[in-house]
Amino acid sequence: MNDMFSNKEELYQRVKYCLFIRENDFKKKGITVSSNDIWNCLIENKWINSHNLYLCDIVDDIMNINENDIISYLENKKNTF
Repeated sequence: MNDMFSNKEELYQRVKYCLFIRENDFKKKGITVSSNDIWNCLIENKWINSHNLYLCDIVDDIMNINENDIISYLENKKNTF
């Protein structure tokens, strides 16, 4: 992640409002997802091998996460429990 953040929690706090906005976008489309699900989906799939991401790129990824990606993530999460 970006060098200006000491850990993922600090970064999460910085972008949580974007996550909430995206969560509401999905809910308007009938997709029940939490901001934590969006965050974890991106960490586990999109950013897994990324280093030194810029905040603007992280926000862009949050706001443009594909519906199919989040649905697949939720289905995989459900099947692993």
